[in-house]
Amino acid sequence: MSEATNLVVRDLGEEFDTLPDEIRDIVNTYGHGDCHYMTQVLIEEFNFIPMAVMAEDSGMAVHSAVRLSGNRTFDAYGINTIERTLE
Repeated sequence: MSEATNLVVRDLGEEFDTLPDEIRDIVNTYGHGDCHYMTQVLIEEFNFIPMAVMAEDSGMAVHSAVRLSGNRTFDAYGINTIERTLE
């Protein structure tokens, strides 16, 4: 496991729309298309607990994140509740 120093994680919330296009593109990539890759890296590097969001009709994973503790999750959109991650 890698040692992380100065790791800062925060929810982007309303601030997302004010970010430069390049940053919004990265968040969208890892929040949607490559979320499974981001989740895998976080699991391997920091031993987080994986969480997958499954489509009801097909059973396919449509999003993934990691569970921090309790009701908190972390993905490209920041730290949220499980309920918010499922939206």
